[in-house]
Amino acid sequence: MSYSRVVLTCGVSLFSANNTPGNWIREQNFLVIPPGGVPNPRPLEGETEEQALRAIQNHLHNLPVPGEPTRFSAEYSALHALRTARLLADRPQVVLVHTHTLGGKATAKILTKALTRDFDATCEAVLVHLNVDDRNELRKDLGRFLHQIANALRGHDSSTTCFAPLGGYKVMTSMAYLAGAYMGFSAFYAHEDNQTLHEIPGVPIRIPPDELRQAKPALVAAKRECDRSSLTAPQLSIVEQYPWLFEETDEFVVVNAFGRFLMEENPDLFCPKLFVAEGVDRTPEIEKKLRAVAVKLAAGSEDTELFHEGDLGLHGQDGWHVLKLRRDPLRAIYRFDATANTLAVKWLTLEHGDNNQYVRQCKAAWPTPAGNLVEWSLA
Repeated sequence: MSYSRVVLTCGVSLFSANNTPGNWIREQNFLVIPPGGVPNPRPLEGETEEQALRAIQNHLHNLPVPGEPTRFSAEYSALHALRTARLLADRPQVVLVHTHTLGGKATAKILTKALTRDFDATCEAVLVHLNVDDRNELRKDLGRFLHQIANALRGHDSSTTCFAPLGGYKVMTSMAYLAGAYMGFSAFYAHEDNQTLHEIPGVPIRIPPDELRQAKPALVAAKRECDRSSLTAPQLSIVEQYPWLFEETDEFVVVNAFGRFLMEENPDLFCPKLFVAEGVDRTPEIEKKLRAVAVKLAAGSEDTELFHEGDLGLHGQDGWHVLKLRRDPLRAIYRFDATANTLAVKWLTLEHGDNNQYVRQCKAAWPTPAGNLVEWSLA
């Protein structure tokens, strides 16, 4: 058995003074790295984060090869440990899940260079936004983070994909384990100083559909923070029965990050009714994408890709919004009704070769009436 795919959550251990990249960055004066522990870097005085990252990117061809594999970073050590144990396939795919901080972005750039050079790896960087200063925002961000972990593992086999939630904010490693276990993956760990691989078995996390169906009324009602008095007695009973899906105070109830994750991972149960403009081809590809968007909206997502109209200078169309997926050509004008739990799509395109053409078409369709919408019922 060997792993051809490795999914890592990244920390900032490479900035340690004991590690090759940390010393290199200090010598080249790319960033200010405070002394002690595993510090988070900041830009040089008078520089922006973008300028600091560009300076690092422009000099990565000079990144030193570590004299000792244990003196680079936890992520580098993990791949070295896999290779030493003959568990790493040639030319592996590596997914680097990193934070939106300067340290997280710089780590992704440096690791991409080092792993490509030293392990012949193909690297994909996945940015995670976590607002640790705002509890409400962090709850939403963690729900998205769990979904990002699930997406990195989805469709892959645990016999060929190694999942190693090594670093990042402490909450990332614990929550990532939940998502990995839910997807059927163990978690691997290897410290820089100890090349022994440790495997934490993924405890099977399976929520019976009947239980989710029972919890659905309260999950839908509390997807955004609500007053306890606004919930019915049966809904409050569900909150008490499934406390691991909700956060509670004396006055308020809201679905927690894991509950939001479960809602997005079970679209057949939580998907709103879908109404699409007549004439749009109902292909499996388009329907799958729209239902995924519908579930995100139903779970209370405020992802910027769901609200792109401001970037196009479009406003004030009675609840209509522009969808522009980041890694997908799908573009649409839609309206989500949380009360009726419906998603209406009045315009849609998969054309992305000419971005200006998409913008022109979108702006032309924006003020037009919705016209006849056809319900796409679940089979």
